[in-house]
Amino acid sequence: MTASPQIPADAPGTAPATAAADTLMTAATADASADAAAATSGLPLLHWVELDQARSAPWRSEAGVPPPKRVQVADERLPPEVAYKLICEGTALLWRGDYHRAKDLLQALAVRVDGKKAAAGKPGGPGAGKSGGKPGAGGKGAPAGKAKAQAAAQGASAKANVPASAAAAASAAASAPGASGAALNPATQAFHLERQARGRRARLLNMLLLPVDTGHRIDLRRAPDVSEACEEAWGPSTGPCVVSLRELLGLIGAHEWRKAGIEVTQLGNGARIHAHYGVFSPVRNEYLSLIAKAPLPKPLLAKLQHPGPEEGGEPLPADQAPRAFDIGTGTGVIAALLAHRGVPRVVATDLNERALACARENVERLGGTEAIHVVKADLFPAAEEGLADLIVCNPPWVPARPSSALELAVYDPDSAMLRGFLAGLAARLAPGGQGWLILSDLAEHLGLRSRDELLAWIRDAGLRVAGRLDIRPRHPRVNDQADPLHAARAAEVTSLWQLEAGLVWEGAEPKAG
Repeated sequence: MTASPQIPADAPGTAPATAAADTLMTAATADASADAAAATSGLPLLHWVELDQARSAPWRSEAGVPPPKRVQVADERLPPEVAYKLICEGTALLWRGDYHRAKDLLQALAVRVDGKKAAAGKPGGPGAGKSGGKPGAGGKGAPAGKAKAQAAAQGASAKANVPASAAAAASAAASAPGASGAALNPATQAFHLERQARGRRARLLNMLLLPVDTGHRIDLRRAPDVSEACEEAWGPSTGPCVVSLRELLGLIGAHEWRKAGIEVTQLGNGARIHAHYGVFSPVRNEYLSLIAKAPLPKPLLAKLQHPGPEEGGEPLPADQAPRAFDIGTGTGVIAALLAHRGVPRVVATDLNERALACARENVERLGGTEAIHVVKADLFPAAEEGLADLIVCNPPWVPARPSSALELAVYDPDSAMLRGFLAGLAARLAPGGQGWLILSDLAEHLGLRSRDELLAWIRDAGLRVAGRLDIRPRHPRVNDQADPLHAARAAEVTSLWQLEAGLVWEGAEPKAG
């Protein structure tokens, strides 16, 4: 095993004592402050040695990654190739130099990480298969199905440009007892390998660390004021901490997106939605076009057209008043769109505190507080809210385990939210009401969930499909042939499933409208 490079205190790459002393409190004061901050925030402590003193500070990681065990203080004198070797060997770099030079180093590290990844996928490279398509590629005596599965794993790794270790793991899984060719769909394999590659990339690049002082200040040369961005994501400062530069840059980017907002044309009048840090932003919003044009359920339309007292009619009883639920509201954009379509009461639910705060802020900004009520709930609102004429849910589309809380809007382990929505829908629908399920079929093209499974869940929940509207995605990755998941993305369709209570089925599934 190669030893980690050791850098003397006066060698390039180690922050000079005078510069470090200018930006640090005394060791005793710093440790006391770190302990207090950790106790207040509940964060784990990161430990390192600096100026021959043992140091510590609370460690922040949205992904829940534990603090690195080995930390070395560094600045711009550290050559990128040495920095790359250190992070590959598990040594994190605590930056004490110029802020913009830290960003330069992060970019240089990314080039090296991506370069190694690309090399692993080249034919004949570390990640390439050696079989060349010859008979018996699965090894002597290997069943033909497993040989094909191994070949599929190796081919997927080449397309995904993943590290050799990931390809080896996939090939090992293919040859494991009980493995079958059917279980290793090439698209599924490409998906998992691509996630492994992205995970490794994130793990390495997150090893460049920045100190954040009390008040969410960065005491480095040419460092920007990030206090507002940090407070939006983390809340009020509880003292100093350490965070990866890559995560901090993501936080700053989210802050800029939040300030600018995203125009939602379906709401009209230039209305914008402002996504908070950690809340899924409707950048890809073709599904909103489906919600905007789908015909409202007939009972809901009848209630909306019911003459009120000002027109000589009688008001509807409270339990029959028109209402809709938005399950898993996120930014509140679907609730806002339902109110825009004339629904006088929309109950928007979510469990995530960031999403609840985000939805409430957007509802207030859009002037929808009379119609939209944002409540904390696991899927459906409390029974006191009664039944709804329309219940809309846009669950995470990919049934896989998220690597952090930030991915909960994308990945739905075991399709738990999807199945929970379907299982509870019939009991919360008013007579003649509909549930609108917004779902992409990307998971089907990736071999992660079948159409038959989805239809079975709908039937088992006592529901029938009354109709379906489809739309093709318009995001740039659809045409990116370099994307390892290009084939699945190019075939993807997003659908609005119109579901009603009842078990009367007309064929396997309706044609799209």
